[in-house]
Amino acid sequence: MMTFKSVVLRLACVGAGVLLNAPPSRAVARVVEPRAASAAESLYQRAVQQNARRQFAAAARDFAAAYAISPLSRLLYNCAQAERKAGQRAAAVLHYSQFLAQDHTITPATRAALVGYVEQIKRAGKKLPMPPAALPDLLIPTPASFAAPVPVLAPPPTVPLVPASPTAPPPVALSPPASAVPVAGSVPSGAAHPLADSAGRPHGTWQPLPIKPAFTLRRVFWQGDALFAVGDAGVFYVMLPDGMFRGVKSGSESWLSGLWGNGTELFMSGDSGTILRRFGGRMRPVASGTTATLFAMGGTPSDWFAVGERGVAARWNGTQFERVPTASRDALFAVLGVDGEVLVAGARGTLLRFSGSQFLPMASPTTSWLHALWGSSKTDVYAVGANGVILHYDGRTWTQKPSGTQQTLLGLWGSAKNNVFAVGTAGTILHFNGQSWAELPSGISTALHGISATANGTLIAVGDGGSVFRFQPQ
Repeated sequence: MMTFKSVVLRLACVGAGVLLNAPPSRAVARVVEPRAASAAESLYQRAVQQNARRQFAAAARDFAAAYAISPLSRLLYNCAQAERKAGQRAAAVLHYSQFLAQDHTITPATRAALVGYVEQIKRAGKKLPMPPAALPDLLIPTPASFAAPVPVLAPPPTVPLVPASPTAPPPVALSPPASAVPVAGSVPSGAAHPLADSAGRPHGTWQPLPIKPAFTLRRVFWQGDALFAVGDAGVFYVMLPDGMFRGVKSGSESWLSGLWGNGTELFMSGDSGTILRRFGGRMRPVASGTTATLFAMGGTPSDWFAVGERGVAARWNGTQFERVPTASRDALFAVLGVDGEVLVAGARGTLLRFSGSQFLPMASPTTSWLHALWGSSKTDVYAVGANGVILHYDGRTWTQKPSGTQQTLLGLWGSAKNNVFAVGTAGTILHFNGQSWAELPSGISTALHGISATANGTLIAVGDGGSVFRFQPQ
């Protein structure tokens, strides 16, 4: 009897052999078996995380392996993106072109942007140009699509890793801040939001702000009188009350994902164990005690942490971060401090609680990857993640709640028990009114990674291609 691993390997090899012998222009429809579809989705999820960690060669290999099992056009695009970031021009051009020939779901504007970008790559010199902001970092297949009948094209090859190093763009002037969305925590639980319909859904539009750094922004955080956003290439953005969004070089070229502040201090974390501390307006590196990618930061005012790949957690001791044990080897993507409690979430449904000296496992109702945490109190905490999963913690037990979406949820923010927002792939924005989650029309197609609000309540969401959106109430 074959094991699951042997089934996956055999299907990947057979699929790759079929693809290698098929002309790029010929499409052959086939249906992927359910077990293989699950394997393809797992490979895809791993490739997404490798892409986030700037492990582009590994990401390209896993996108290719997923494509060999379930040849979806979106996996071709993702593989081309990884190849482009790795500096392999010919492979990227080939698979961008094959994606354009196979896919008919992207918008005309996105197609035109990609066609133009492929031509730029062909004409470029040694350094490849950055993609336009209209292009998403990755395209997200739905879980059901992994098992659907799909056309087969030529497979993407593996590539060496040659990361790019873009520079910070100049400041961009913005229009004055929109009128505030009143999100004060004094709204009674279950009551209608002041700017909401009868079901408690805020009504308004999400308006793009004219800032295009062309690389993904992953977290956004309000501190004092400024809004901070971090992302790729070691650049962070600051939005001040004067209506200016400024790109600032951090002094590091590391990919940044974690962002958290306490008082007048602000911390950022990223790949290779990078931690930066902003104090007195200056950014300085801080020893993290690890070379693991640190995806998130957070905690209580007296006890805060950086967490990341391989179950790594590091605790701030006042001058540096020191490793603390966890009960996990899975990647950790979110950390939350509320009412003196510190909770962590991560890959394969991992949920941990800090005991005072170490992180201990909590029973989880899901194996989906969990990307974000938020809570109004230690008895009212939410976790969100892959395939639209939403979990709620009542202080004793984590339970799964209906979300109404299969999109991956990447960011979470709230101001009260009845005013919580989640954002994710394909421009997904959900709102919780104290009783149920509902999807808000966003008019956005790019993936959103983070959401927060300014001191006056103006909601800001950030995501792929340097996207920044502000909620304009109606």
